[in-house]
Amino acid sequence: MSSASKRIFLSARLPGFTGRGDKYLGEIAQELRRVLLKTQNTFVYPACQLPDAAWSDVAVLLVEWAEDVHNDIGLWRTVETHQRRCFGTPLPLIVNESPEVEPHGFDPLRIRFFLWSLWPCFNPEQVLSPAHADLKRLAEAASRLLAERFARLPRDSGVTRFLASPNEYGWDMVEGRLRTETWNNEGTSRSQLILVCDSVQFVVPEPRPQSPSKPNDGDEHEHATPPAGGEADGRPPF
Repeated sequence: MSSASKRIFLSARLPGFTGRGDKYLGEIAQELRRVLLKTQNTFVYPACQLPDAAWSDVAVLLVEWAEDVHNDIGLWRTVETHQRRCFGTPLPLIVNESPEVEPHGFDPLRIRFFLWSLWPCFNPEQVLSPAHADLKRLAEAASRLLAERFARLPRDSGVTRFLASPNEYGWDMVEGRLRTETWNNEGTSRSQLILVCDSVQFVVPEPRPQSPSKPNDGDEHEHATPPAGGEADGRPPF
């Protein structure tokens, strides 16, 4: 079985910042790739079919998205908050405008929107409907696996630790262009200036040693005891 997803995932991790759940994410990406490939075999239409190699990247992106949601890092929450402010719904074209609708966790609706947003990167010639039946199949299959696997992982991510680290000497270099985006909301014309990013380079300071946990740190030790059959015996907790 291919381990391309695991290699891709591990190669993109930030050096020097590791959470307790990070070591399992590559294996989840590898397993998710197999599930996505199996789901592709059930597709009714060719629109959602991708080359086998592309599913490795899709699996890695989904696991990174799930890492953000599981650890409440806030990246995806910011996306949904911005979309609700602009369009009245956290998931445009997926969820109707409704102040009561608030997706949570690994909701298939969230995953379907995420996949639909990514699709032009993998098949730029294909205009895919967000309501496509095969896209729904993919989202539901991914949702089931991610919910099951992440349920037993500690909420501790290297990304969270990186974002919480000092940024005294680090900076981001962005190249792009400005564009005005205009839309109508309940009869009112609105516009905003956005940056279309062409490339980003992150300059990261040397990581500082991670401080050991204090014995009386309740939150840290809340997850310190691995579940049965988990970290204690070297196996994933799922």
